[in-house]
Amino acid sequence: MKKEYICEHGEFGRLYVKVNPRARRFTFRVCDDGLSVTAPVGATQKELLTCIDKMTPELKKLVARHNVKHKNSSISPGFRIDTPDFRMSMRHDAVERPKAHFSNGNLEFVLPENLSLETVGLRAWIEKIAEEALRIQGKLILPQRMAALADRFGFTFKDVKIHKTHGRWGSCSSKGNINLSLYLLLLPRHLQDYVMLHELCHTVEMNHGPRFWKKMDEVTDNSSLALREEMKKYDTSIFTLNNLG
Repeated sequence: MKKEYICEHGEFGRLYVKVNPRARRFTFRVCDDGLSVTAPVGATQKELLTCIDKMTPELKKLVARHNVKHKNSSISPGFRIDTPDFRMSMRHDAVERPKAHFSNGNLEFVLPENLSLETVGLRAWIEKIAEEALRIQGKLILPQRMAALADRFGFTFKDVKIHKTHGRWGSCSSKGNINLSLYLLLLPRHLQDYVMLHELCHTVEMNHGPRFWKKMDEVTDNSSLALREEMKKYDTSIFTLNNLG
């Protein structure tokens, strides 16, 4: 079976399915581009569709909560991001075409005075530039911070990569390869550390059993539960964070 595939459902449309050897059942999350499913190895599309049919009321509620949370997430002229590791601003000025300048973690968009943010393709262009800037900044900062945390707490890992991922802040393979979401830079630093320590703990405990959370408490000064709850205020999207417009 493919590790990733797309499945169509009459109620929820296109579903993005990822097969995970550690999964024991179907799990669902709502991402910006649709409903995402984690499936166990060997599960068939027929079994997935049957599961969705049984869970339709719960999944509708999940989608509704996501839509309410994101209904005010569109960008506006006053939109800005101001975090310790990444800053983004936007203004109108006397220029002929949209411009973007990125340096030392600072991204500035300058838009023509009469250009509407509803112009076809403009929002997609802004998001693409912002994500590329985050990727560049993430590659400069996050691997070094991960190495420092690993050294401090006695972990080892093979490699760390920065990716554009929605719905997950990070992941760790059984070989010790760690993936981090580029959106991690939009979190406060103590939550960045929480995510990275979470993945480092997976290098010794691959599941989320009692031994994993005991290890997490050891490296977070017994604050893993509180930090986990705090993480629920954030999601992997640029335009739902620090929108002051």
